[in-house]
Amino acid sequence: MTKITITVEGNDPVTIHVTGGPVQTASPAELTSVAGSQRDVPCSPPRSHEAISVPPRPAAAVVPTVRLPVVHDWRYHMTTANPHPHLKPAHKAIPSIALPMSPACLFGMIWQSRTIDSNEEETLFRVTSACPSAEAAVSEILELGLLSSFQMEEILAGRGNSLLLGSYVLLEPIGEGGMGKVYKARHRLLRENRALKVIRGEVVGCEASVQRFLREGRAGARLCHENIVRTIDLGREGDTLFLVTDYVAGTDLRRLVTTRGPLPWHEAASCARQAALGLQHAHEQGVVHRDVKPSNLILTADGTVKVLDLGLARLLLGEEGPPPTLLTPNGMVLGTPDFAAPEQLGGSPADTRSDVYSLGCTLHFLLAGEPPFPGGDVWSKVLRHHSSSAPALTELRPDVPAELAATVVRMMDKDPDRRYQTPGEAAAALGLFCR
Repeated sequence: MTKITITVEGNDPVTIHVTGGPVQTASPAELTSVAGSQRDVPCSPPRSHEAISVPPRPAAAVVPTVRLPVVHDWRYHMTTANPHPHLKPAHKAIPSIALPMSPACLFGMIWQSRTIDSNEEETLFRVTSACPSAEAAVSEILELGLLSSFQMEEILAGRGNSLLLGSYVLLEPIGEGGMGKVYKARHRLLRENRALKVIRGEVVGCEASVQRFLREGRAGARLCHENIVRTIDLGREGDTLFLVTDYVAGTDLRRLVTTRGPLPWHEAASCARQAALGLQHAHEQGVVHRDVKPSNLILTADGTVKVLDLGLARLLLGEEGPPPTLLTPNGMVLGTPDFAAPEQLGGSPADTRSDVYSLGCTLHFLLAGEPPFPGGDVWSKVLRHHSSSAPALTELRPDVPAELAATVVRMMDKDPDRRYQTPGEAAAALGLFCR
């Protein structure tokens, strides 16, 4: 590693010009806290033929000196296996790196990112001091769980500050939607895991999207039920909006059916019944979900089903302005047409009976392994939701009781008045088929 001594005079910022590389600026206070002391400061890599110059400064009595390591190569490669193709990679793999920096420099980068708890700093220092190279230190840090691979990648790429959001440290991405990404995160003081939905930067500039995001937070704040993922907070950090919910370890029902195949009919009925109980609570609080589908229902290890993602929810009580629909003014469809009620797809307002229809489509998926109207484009699905009957479950699954199949048919009736009028009514009917 090349060491370059830079003489700094006065307290003005110092600009380092690197030919073929980025310009870096730092104040003497950032470079050294005591005159004459030395410390290693990481910098981005010059590409070739480094030439570092410092503009002349007026003479001064205090002349602090620092040593700045020049990193000639910053290769960093991440390999990730993604077992769930509908989610973005979660950065689980240990990265392979070639970083010609010292373990001490690596410690400095991690410490400056503030992603390590204070009680883990000593362990981090001990690991980086004992390892012969930065590569060995990275592997040991990941093995001990001091950082996730995602965090290490961000820190080594110079994006360590992006891991901090308010009181939370981002641990790893766990999903991605149209409005932004969802991260597993840890509260820095409580040290409890949470899920953070972070709205994308380009979405923040769209007022309609921001209002949808705020509507989700306000809708979730009304709800407290064992079958609904709890909304904890709605925050803003600079230009970044984020929603905080409980982190629920489990598998969404879409992924479960994709990997296991159709569920046993009594298990499918139990999942739908629990979701209906959560939706009934939302109904009683004046909230319509409007986007009930298998991927928005998560099954925990103890068999509990929780409803999540109120991104399209409508507050029926106290909401001002026209009620939102799934059909935008330019003819685009919001939400998922595979599981949406005909009235939503036709541009009419949704009420709790629309959630009953969507839950019926979801139960059909759990039993048949596919949505009621598979294949075709969006508008083909819209047309079939309006005018076609779904394939009979008793023909697709002869083991499904005729009474359960009839319950699904009623939940999916085209006429809202002929459906179960509340999720609670549907839950009562489904309870007859749960073991």
